[in-house]
Amino acid sequence: MKKMRLTLACLLILCLLTLSGAVAESPITIQPSRLPVMQLHQINMGCADAYLVTDGTTVLLVDCGLDTDTPSDTNEPLLTYLAASGIDHVDAHFVTHYHNDHALNIDLLSSLYGTDDTIVYGPSEELPKRFLPLPHGHYEQLKDWQELDIGAFHIRCVSPAKPKDRGETNYDSLNFYVTYGQRSIFFTGDWVDYQLFDRHPECAKPVDILSFPHHGLKPFCIQEYELRAMNPEIVLVPSRNAFEVKGFLKYSYCDRFEVYDVTMGNIVILTDGVDMEVHTDVAPGTYASFGSVTMGDVTHINLSGV
Repeated sequence: MKKMRLTLACLLILCLLTLSGAVAESPITIQPSRLPVMQLHQINMGCADAYLVTDGTTVLLVDCGLDTDTPSDTNEPLLTYLAASGIDHVDAHFVTHYHNDHALNIDLLSSLYGTDDTIVYGPSEELPKRFLPLPHGHYEQLKDWQELDIGAFHIRCVSPAKPKDRGETNYDSLNFYVTYGQRSIFFTGDWVDYQLFDRHPECAKPVDILSFPHHGLKPFCIQEYELRAMNPEIVLVPSRNAFEVKGFLKYSYCDRFEVYDVTMGNIVILTDGVDMEVHTDVAPGTYASFGSVTMGDVTHINLSGV
């Protein structure tokens, strides 16, 4: 009887060991959560910056200026693009600094797309008088290390520490992250703060998408060590200088990047917070039906590096 009990005990231990081994060999795989498809539009404005970011519910604009000294109520191609895209409101308008090619349309866009809840964010304590009064919504200063949640988007401002010229120079450009799911975009305006990593070591990490500063024009206004730390997968250049930007990126030893600029027409990046697709030469209105956009609707450009 004692021998039989010992045998049964051994069998029980063997079964438990077998089961634990099976569990170890077959771990549970947790699938990443996916969000509604977000669209990042780089609108072809020539030597000016214009970005539209939306998940079909929340609408963000970044800069959307006009490279002229003459105010206009017929800003082409921006207004045509926004109208064709089905935009009927703007939740937040981020203005990196107050040069015309980044900021000239603040009051015009407020009149067309602003609501009582729309907020214009900029680097200075007050919006310059030439853009006032705002027809709709109100203005707020976006401060260093400030965080915002707007719909499904998380925003983290990381520069400037303190504007030196009331937002009127390249050095005052807002640097901020927009995070959607697992993907991050770093917006720069015309300058990436050279003291950024000293103040915020947490920023010395890879980003998925970088809007290249100063339209890709020399001086590039970003340091090589910053590029190496950010190591972007996608670089968007708002002007026609992508060839030299590619060389600069290679020299900075970034090991993954794909450069797109407006010679490719309007550029749209789609992401569900996990996967990304890039589409070039996008006609206005291609993504007007925001709720029906899915990944893989158009030709997928593989991100294979340059």
